[in-house]
Amino acid sequence: MNGLLHKAGRYLFGYDAVESKNRRQPPTGRLRSEDKELLPHQRRKLTSASRDIHRNFTIAAWAIRKHLDYVSTFSFQSRTGSADLDGRIEDLMDWWSRPANCDVAVRHSLPRLVRLAEERRTVDGDVFFLKLSDGRLQAIEGDRVQTPTSGLPQGVLPTEFVHGVQVDEAGQAKSYAVCKRPASGADFASAPLESAGSVILRVSFQGPGPLE
Repeated sequence: MNGLLHKAGRYLFGYDAVESKNRRQPPTGRLRSEDKELLPHQRRKLTSASRDIHRNFTIAAWAIRKHLDYVSTFSFQSRTGSADLDGRIEDLMDWWSRPANCDVAVRHSLPRLVRLAEERRTVDGDVFFLKLSDGRLQAIEGDRVQTPTSGLPQGVLPTEFVHGVQVDEAGQAKSYAVCKRPASGADFASAPLESAGSVILRVSFQGPGPLE
């Protein structure tokens, strides 16, 4: 029964999570931003552990695939009200969705890119697409967005970044530090900043829309 604790033959109301027990670490009582709860080196360890489970735990891999089947399978349908215009828009989307037209690596169609992005979001916790000037997309794994220690533009300080995202005083994202992963995989080299306007987040905060 939730909220009901048994002590010395009697029941007391409360939450199990606030009771210190030998089988789990007691709460510290400190309340911090979620961004401060997971430090960069801890984030790398957590991502590495979740990827290892995805590779080697058959049941977890199956559950992830079923999740992808339900939430990342779609087909584009235009609904402008004009059958002729809808057909032309859908033909254009079909053309753009081909690997050579939407994927800078020329490997995946748009539906496949969306499925892979949802997989990375599920396993890594984060992922986004970078919009390129030629109209194609580049998929960026979340672990590549890290606060660089060098190579920042003049006047830009590392203290302006939270886990690789440059934010203003209100917390709005201004740019992303997309780092390059070296062959050794030991650390990440700094790279130019990408404007927040060039990024498509798989999951993000959206402003309120018009009431209907």
